[in-house]
Amino acid sequence: MATKATNIVFFPDKVQEDLFDILDDVFYYSINCFKEKINTIIDELLSGMKISNELEEKIFSQLIYWSTYCLPIGTKKETIYEHYLQENSDRIEDKTLKVREVLSSWLQLNPSFYYVERDDSLSGRLFVLREVFSEQSKIVCIYNRKFQAPKRGELISGLLMPMGDDTYTTLGGLIHLQGNNLEQVANEMIAYAIKHRLGTSLDNRRMLYPVLLLIALKQLASGK
Repeated sequence: MATKATNIVFFPDKVQEDLFDILDDVFYYSINCFKEKINTIIDELLSGMKISNELEEKIFSQLIYWSTYCLPIGTKKETIYEHYLQENSDRIEDKTLKVREVLSSWLQLNPSFYYVERDDSLSGRLFVLREVFSEQSKIVCIYNRKFQAPKRGELISGLLMPMGDDTYTTLGGLIHLQGNNLEQVANEMIAYAIKHRLGTSLDNRRMLYPVLLLIALKQLASGK
């Protein structure tokens, strides 16, 4: 079963099948109801970043996911995902407890930056990523039909979705941050995060993501 939004090859079990169906539904909901808002948000971000068209294309999809799951909008300061849950509460209530628990955990999503620790799974779809700030490792399984495989030692960025079985998956392509000065890039982001108290609240971490991403892109460009 493949879908246009997530382009999934297969589902490991019924819980994941339900979750991927909802991911698709959130995607179409955001496009149908908030397309203009999302475009405005991303256009303003990219305009302020002043990066090349190539880099804009590289980070575009992750900015869409950030604006959908992490960015508070409107007078109530709720994310598009929160709007989706409210408008589809009856459908959500019909799901199993496990699925509802995972959907609830998605309210706490925050994109981040990761070192690739392992890329040697037999399937070529399972990876171990270590978060730059917390140094916590996560097992990530990528189910997309086509994807750029993370390589050991690489620095990558994006939104990781908990799937209810102690693993995470990705939406679309991750941002691959390649260069010779990855350690310096990480140190610059950590210093900025400490200065601006990134760890003090979820809202802080979410709102600083585009800034940290720009720091990484600029540092890598200067180190080439």
